[in-house]
Amino acid sequence: MRYQPVLQFKPNITFSQAPRHGVVLVVVLITALLVSVLAVTTLTTVRTEMRIGEDSGNIQQAQFNAQAALNLALDQIKNNSDWREDFANGLWSEDRPIGSGSYNVNLADPIDGNLTNDWYQPVDIVAMGKSGQATRRLQMSAQTKKIGFECLRSAIYAWQGIEFSGSTINTDHWITSNSNGSSAIDAKTHILLGTFVRSQVAAVGGITKDLLSSYVPSTTHPNSSELMMPDQDYLINYYESVSMPVSSQSIPLWEANLLVNPSMEGPSPDPPTSGWTAHGSCTLTGNSTRKWDGTFSLQANNRATASAGPRQDISSMISKQVEYNISARASLSSTNNGRRARMVVEYRGSGDGSELRYTSPWVDLTQNSFELISGSFTPNWSGSLSYARLRVETESSLRDLMVDAVSLSESIGSYPAGKMKAIHRRVISPLSNPFAPGSNHPQGIYHIHLAADEYLTIRKSRIVGTLVVTGGLGVYVWDNVHWEPALGNYPALICEPQLYLWFGAPGAAQSTMSEITENVNLNPASTPYQGIGDSNIDDSYPVLMRGIVWAKNSIDLRYHPVVEGIIMSGGTITSQVVNSFTRTHVDVFFSDRFYNDPPWGFVERSETLPIAGSLRPLMD
Repeated sequence: MRYQPVLQFKPNITFSQAPRHGVVLVVVLITALLVSVLAVTTLTTVRTEMRIGEDSGNIQQAQFNAQAALNLALDQIKNNSDWREDFANGLWSEDRPIGSGSYNVNLADPIDGNLTNDWYQPVDIVAMGKSGQATRRLQMSAQTKKIGFECLRSAIYAWQGIEFSGSTINTDHWITSNSNGSSAIDAKTHILLGTFVRSQVAAVGGITKDLLSSYVPSTTHPNSSELMMPDQDYLINYYESVSMPVSSQSIPLWEANLLVNPSMEGPSPDPPTSGWTAHGSCTLTGNSTRKWDGTFSLQANNRATASAGPRQDISSMISKQVEYNISARASLSSTNNGRRARMVVEYRGSGDGSELRYTSPWVDLTQNSFELISGSFTPNWSGSLSYARLRVETESSLRDLMVDAVSLSESIGSYPAGKMKAIHRRVISPLSNPFAPGSNHPQGIYHIHLAADEYLTIRKSRIVGTLVVTGGLGVYVWDNVHWEPALGNYPALICEPQLYLWFGAPGAAQSTMSEITENVNLNPASTPYQGIGDSNIDDSYPVLMRGIVWAKNSIDLRYHPVVEGIIMSGGTITSQVVNSFTRTHVDVFFSDRFYNDPPWGFVERSETLPIAGSLRPLMD
């Protein structure tokens, strides 16, 4: 059987053909859209790139403007002496045009916020530059540096001439004489009578020496120009204005009586006997009927022995190897027999095997008058002083003994009595003013004005501070002193009258000051030495002065002064032999800190300079 193929179905559908121009339109529209998008994208990209380029230029210009503003501020600081006041008052704090932008500058004191209260505090400079919408800020810190007068480059400096005679001068820096002044010593440096100057020497007027003298090095040259120094009157006035005044009336005379209640007049409650004790078996009372002066004399009654009588402890009043004068007026209630009397000083050191004694000559006493007993002694004990006392005794009489007007004082030799004000065995510092307790100066600056005919002597003392001395005829610094300013770069002494630096022991060796010898504590708790203060009398100190030692008038050097700093005179500087057998030695150890960081009054000019490494950008 033959199968027939399956009949295939073919639907009867008629397809109509769309027109071809519609397809073209769609393609054109799509293409146009793509072109538009590409065009917009291209324009946006170009505009973005243009804006980026414009902003980059503004940023760069703002940076340039900030740098220019900083340079302008530094130029103002350099050339405008009133720059602190001007910037404090708003100079350049508002925008100022510059090129295609603007700038402003603001200064601030980082210490206390006050630009004008301290010209030597640092400043922060903030400079802002602007261009378009761009801003840039730079900050730099600057510090003002003081620059000293050229005279501070010398170890020994005289505005007029210098003359060294019979001396050895040791210093590690220049010795200079400066002006062609009309002084007795001309503007030269004279080296005479076997003087050895171990230093470079320069002088406006030249250098002369005799055949026995020498100086080192062998080649020297005169100054080509004068080394300027501060205005002398301004210097004195400035330090006087910042000091604590000390009345010269409060400073005792050299020959002042060291005893307590020497005339038996006080203080209360028992004026005649205050400060005195009975030696031996006797009683002390006041006698208002028989007296030498004042209201009372001191009477020793019921004396069991001839040595019994009034006594005073003088342990804190005397030093070793210093000459003292003693005197008293004395009388007896009766002079029937044994009428002589004398003064006795008894003392003993920790190293002495027995008591040491000085006795004055015997003096005949009368019943109706007070006779003068007097003498002088120079104590010299071994070790520290254990005790010292002064008393009056009779030769054999046991009658009542009356004494008045007793005196113990330092001998002043040939110096004029009543004219020598004395700072002896004292400690002066920011916390110690022995002449007006409690009236202290925080930097230890004290001003003493002398009467026209007075001198000031300073010895056996320790000073931590600056003394300003005006008026008077002269200042003597001698024997043993240890003196340094309370502020490291300050002067030790500002002296208007003639200055005599006569301290240190004769000879080549530098000396020390011993508390045991001077019998005084020089490092109390108020004025420690190298951080240590105590109440003992067993320390020692190098004899020297530190800092600037300045005198308006001439300076004379003798014995062995040692100065760590600068000796400076507005007049002449001289040295001479101690005696026929002993030359003067002078040691000056120069320090350049006084030029690089000069104290007030010695500042010639100042410079405000950027602090290295302080420039930095500030983020807005």
